[in-house]
Amino acid sequence: SCEIRESVGSAFQWVAGQGVLCEEPLHAVAFSLIDVVLHSDAIHRGSGQIIPTARRCMWGSALAAGALLLEPVAVLHVRAHTGVLSRVKAVLALRSARIAGQVRVCSCPRTLEESVVEMEVLLRVAEAHGIQTLLRDATDGQALAWFTSNVWSAVTDAAAAHATVAQIRADK
Repeated sequence: SCEIRESVGSAFQWVAGQGVLCEEPLHAVAFSLIDVVLHSDAIHRGSGQIIPTARRCMWGSALAAGALLLEPVAVLHVRAHTGVLSRVKAVLALRSARIAGQVRVCSCPRTLEESVVEMEVLLRVAEAHGIQTLLRDATDGQALAWFTSNVWSAVTDAAAAHATVAQIRADK
């Protein structure tokens, strides 16, 4: 109804600004308000009653729908000689990075040791700090690394998601 539209809109803005899991903004969510039964007395239809009720309904529906925790993931490109590839992979393993693709950029016809490989690596942003320096040090400057973009990825490990939510709540 028109008389509660503003209050429901305020409740939505509140829920969207402070999500259900760790009070972080919601992304890609929609709520459908199907039916509303209002009290016959106008005093019981004020924003003081509508906003908290609508907010709790939206929180409950988001939790029932299976809200996901998203984390930022950096896309890292690494270019290195095949001779130092094992050291590059060792450094990436320390940071729990996932190699998304690997392609040979150029190769010398005499020996494969002089081939250059470029890898696309997905790395949690929380673990990305200092990775370029670690790669450079581990390979004596024979590996070049650069970031191209960040994407969002769902946290699929339930224990990791629970730990992350608990840590964010403790920090706030």
